[in-house]
Amino acid sequence: MVDLGTQNTQNGFSPTENAGSAMSQGDRYVVVDCGGGTVDLTVHQIRLPEGHLKELYKASGGPYGSIGIDYEFEKLLCKIFGQDFIDTFKIKRPAAWVDLMIAFESRKRAAAPERTNPLNINLPFSFIDYYKKFRGHSVEHALRKSK
Repeated sequence: MVDLGTQNTQNGFSPTENAGSAMSQGDRYVVVDCGGGTVDLTVHQIRLPEGHLKELYKASGGPYGSIGIDYEFEKLLCKIFGQDFIDTFKIKRPAAWVDLMIAFESRKRAAAPERTNPLNINLPFSFIDYYKKFRGHSVEHALRKSK
């Protein structure tokens, strides 16, 4: 395989090196497919001289993709503001719902295991305004009540 300790590498390969030339008979590698809905793993083995691949372990994984994180965020919003409000808001203010989810996506990408400070998500003005009309009190009230 490739020596990952070499100075001039990108993703384990020298920019001038053919990636296939670093592989040899019997080399195995793991393919990690992190999609929106799932994260799947499979293991392949290279069979030279033909360059054929043998699948050693079929793709398997679970529902650990980013869609699951979005779903959990929506569940949290429902817990804080109420399922009825979130369902109604999505129908009555679809553009604002999309804005909220775009803001969440941006913050989600900034998350990291070593991060210790919170990632705040700004609620769109129309969310705040519609919630006050819908419930008769502020989002701050709902947040305090949810703690």
